[in-house]
Amino acid sequence: MEEDKELSSTQSCFPKLASLIVIECYKLKSLFYVSSPMDFPNLEVLIINRAIELEKLFGCKEGASKNVVSLPSLKTLKTTRCKKLEVIFPLSILRCLPNLESLAIYECDELKQIMEEDKELSSTHPFFPKLASLVVRECHKLKSLFYVSSLTNFPNLEVLIINGATELEKLFGCKKGACKNFFSLPSLKTLETTRCTKLEVIFLSSILRCLPNLERLDIYECDELKQIMEEDKELSSTQPCLPKLASLVVKECHKLKSLFYVSSPTDFSNLKVLSIDGATELEKLFGCKEGAFKNSFSLSSLKTLETSGCTKLEVIFPAFVLRCLPNLELLYIFQCDELKQIMEEDKELSSTQPCFPKLASLIVIECHMLKSLFYVSSPTHFPTWRCLPNLERLDIFVCDELKQIMEEDKELSSTQPCFPKLASLVVEECHKLKNLFYVSSPTDFPNLEVLDHKWSH
Repeated sequence: MEEDKELSSTQSCFPKLASLIVIECYKLKSLFYVSSPMDFPNLEVLIINRAIELEKLFGCKEGASKNVVSLPSLKTLKTTRCKKLEVIFPLSILRCLPNLESLAIYECDELKQIMEEDKELSSTHPFFPKLASLVVRECHKLKSLFYVSSLTNFPNLEVLIINGATELEKLFGCKKGACKNFFSLPSLKTLETTRCTKLEVIFLSSILRCLPNLERLDIYECDELKQIMEEDKELSSTQPCLPKLASLVVKECHKLKSLFYVSSPTDFSNLKVLSIDGATELEKLFGCKEGAFKNSFSLSSLKTLETSGCTKLEVIFPAFVLRCLPNLELLYIFQCDELKQIMEEDKELSSTQPCFPKLASLIVIECHMLKSLFYVSSPTHFPTWRCLPNLERLDIFVCDELKQIMEEDKELSSTQPCFPKLASLVVEECHKLKNLFYVSSPTDFPNLEVLDHKWSH
């Protein structure tokens, strides 16, 4: 629209306009000028696609107060390929979108900020109180997502997806001068980051315990990522870390050194799926925070654990975690070149405490340094394979150094059946394997139906 220099604040502009969609208007310089809070009172949907000359979405009429900008009904905003756009929300509109629910920004090549930093800190005026979904894709110059200065900001944000923000160095930041305790995303359920190649850490310690409802975390191809979460040096067992996180998937983060530190049994208490692929620098999956007791570790809900291409990983389960996975059902290990042990020998092993009482499937592929799957810790202790009462499927492929699936237990008791539910055992291309297993009791392997082995000495 042409700027109206005589526009009166008593005259509402487009009072019933509900939807504005602009596609392939390559020379468009501006959308509209606002001179009155009554302008566009019913605009709910704003979609701008391929306005390659557009430099700003929102502007005030020359001479008008910046406080007049208000889009009280806007619910959906989507911008795609607005290549000259450097900021989505200037200061004048940050707190004037009370009903915005969905924000999507795609392929805005020059975008550096989603929102301009507000230097006048105010905890009493939240911005984006109803925003539920924020999706950013292929905005390669984006430096920051947003600054948080109030616990009331983003109270309803549930989905955050960032893809291809190659200059982004941190996801979350507190406004300069603001207390880090201000930060909270109480409703966030899904967080996905892909190809954020300068990102070194996902969660700073200031936000670790401020995501009470996060359920899903996916991290793909973040080349510089070293930590998922910064170590929290202020140990507090009363504040659980990510208590509702159910799924953690990490793929092709080659510099990742650690997954997480656990300082309380309530940390990650709902984690069901853990999948790590291509973390070539990862040396251990599980770690306790420095100063924390190792017996505080528990992943009581974990059902599925998958590790692929973790070439420096030498052991999957350290001794302190062996008894802390009571619901693990599937364990999949693929191309872990340095893996020597699946489970670390536990010299405190007790026969009354099975290691993985619900493990049903164990699949090991191309782990060339692995010599034995299961061990006998001592004559007085329970062998590890008798701690797998529900194992139904065991697959082992291309493990060059594997000499035995299980160590011989010379103290084996006939009252303790070996793999009582194992139905399928498949072993292929394990050329140093001397035998499959030792049987010393009629009760061993009572349900074995499939036995497939192909190897040569």
